[in-house]
Amino acid sequence: IRALAVQEGVDAALLAEWKISQPAAPKCSEQVTAGARKAWRWISEMEEIAASFEAVGLPGHFHHGAAEIYRRLERFKDTPTPPPLDEIIASLRSRGRPGR
Repeated sequence: IRALAVQEGVDAALLAEWKISQPAAPKCSEQVTAGARKAWRWISEMEEIAASFEAVGLPGHFHHGAAEIYRRLERFKDTPTPPPLDEIIASLRSRGRPGR
């Protein structure tokens, strides 16, 4: 959501609204920095869940999308410190897959 807000130029407005309506949301939105280094672990899990849904006729699109989000964060695997939010947003916005 923050990546979309940055792209659309409404990040400051989103954060201001969250401070009113959901005071914990701004801090929660930055917790992605801590998990980015482990995001690669969940790619195959999301793909497996999508396949399980599709095998019984349910849409797997949500989990395919989640796998792609985690795939775009792969470059942070094994980094010594959590990346800053702006680097995470840049990675989420990129369509290329680092190292592939």
